[in-house]
Order: sequence, then structure tokens, then C-alpha cells
Amino acid sequence: MKATFKILFDEAIAEYKTAIRIDPNDAEAHSNLGVAYYNQGRLDEAIAEYKTAIRIKPDNAEAHSNLGVAYYNQGRLDEAIAEYKTAIRIKPDNAEAHSNLGVAYDNQGRLDEAIAEYKTAIRIDPNHAGVHNHWGVAYAKQGKFDEAIAEFKTAIRIKPDNAEAHSNLGNAYNYQGKFDEGIAEYKTAIRIDPNYAGAHNNLAWVYAQKGQNLDEALKLAKKAVELEPIADYLDALAYVYYKRGEYQEAEKEILRALELVPENKEYQKRLEEILRRKTK
Repeated sequence: MKATFKILFDEAIAEYKTAIRIDPNDAEAHSNLGVAYYNQGRLDEAIAEYKTAIRIKPDNAEAHSNLGVAYYNQGRLDEAIAEYKTAIRIKPDNAEAHSNLGVAYDNQGRLDEAIAEYKTAIRIDPNHAGVHNHWGVAYAKQGKFDEAIAEFKTAIRIKPDNAEAHSNLGNAYNYQGKFDEGIAEYKTAIRIDPNYAGAHNNLAWVYAQKGQNLDEALKLAKKAVELEPIADYLDALAYVYYKRGEYQEAEKEILRALELVPENKEYQKRLEEILRRKTK
């Protein structure tokens, strides 16, 4: 499937380049070429095309919004926010730009501002499942789990196959101590998207916390790391091994996590606890 998409994007890129050769001032062609580059992960080239589209047509709200998305994916949050705001100034009823601005604020810890943007986006497009999901995440970060659950459920009602919303709903249930409900949501998320690393990781973590289904927890944690070998998932795998009494393996995985994030205090504490158990 990936190869098929690559061929389609390559063909699209060739067509947009032809259009630009015919008319170098075709802002739409530059913007579309940027989208094609973005979809191939070629962010610097995408940014260059969006900027060209904006130079030709400064009031191109879509190009500003897309430029913001590219900046966001490079971790350039202030620049992303500036582009989203410009897109909104040009086209105030752009629900996607409001949502993206909210996500950027969320990532800066500006949760009240994020929620305000999500509310505006929903006022424009009440059935935007992604925005309800983001809104739920912001509420969860504020510790407002009842409100978070309501938003995740709305996202799922609008789009039942939203694996991320199911997994986030599972997280909210777990914070409320409703572990069985949380487990059910993680299982649903995995059924919808068998390659959703976060749901595998979260379900493994709950099983390990409860000290149950540790064989299944190990499979899930290994799958999460296989899909996405980030520090948090390596930490969860270490914790599963720890709960199984396999301290050598636990030490190996937590050291891998610390290689990625050396200053993480939680990982350091886990390593200390593993080493204490290992030497007993």
C-alpha cells in the first residue's frame, strides 16, 4: 500500500511541476505541490512551496494553514501558531485552522487557550470528531475526566472507528479507576487499528499494573516497541518485565529508554528499583 501511495504522490508531483513550468505564478499548483511533498515526509520542500504560494497569493488561507502544519511537525510551534492565526484572520470560519491552533497551544501547555480554539472549531463544525478528541485530551490534562470522557464519547459517536478516541477514552477511564472499561476501549482501538502502538502500550501497562495477563502484557508491550520504539514504550516494556520478575530483561529495556531520554526522572527511578530487586 505504501508503494502505491508513493507512486501516486510521485505522479502528482510531476503534474504540479509541469503546471508550474507552464505558469510559475500558479499559487494553487505550488500549494498542491507542497501538500504532495508533505505527504512524502519532505517537510523542507513542502515549506518552500507553501511559502512560494503565499508570496504569489498572500491571502491564501489554506497555504498558511498547511505551512503551519509543516512547521508544527518540525517542532516549530511559535511559527506554526503564527501561520494558523494568519489563516484564521483570512478565513475566520476555518475549523481545521482553529483545531490546529488548539493543538499547538496544547503542546505549549496553554490548555485554556487550546480549549477556546476547540470550542470555536466545534461551533463552526459540530461533527468534527478529531476536534472533540483533542478537546477531550485537553480536559484530561486538566484533570477534568468526566468532561474528557464526554468529548471522547462524542468523537466516537461521530466516528465509531476512531481508534485514537477509543484509546484516549480508555486512558480517562483508567485515571478514574474504571480499569475494566479502560481495557475494553484499548481492545476496541486495537481491533480497529492493529498497528496502533499507543493502544498496545496502554493495555500492556494496565495489565502490568493489575498484575494480570502478564504473558499477554508482554506480547502487547513488545508489539508497541516494534511499531514505535520510543522511550515511553520501552519504559512500559521494562515495567512488564519487572512485574514478571525478569529483572535482567527489565534493566535492558529501561536502559534503552534512558539512552533516548537520559534526564527522565521516572526512568531513573525505575532503573533503581529494578537494580534493587535484581540484587536481592
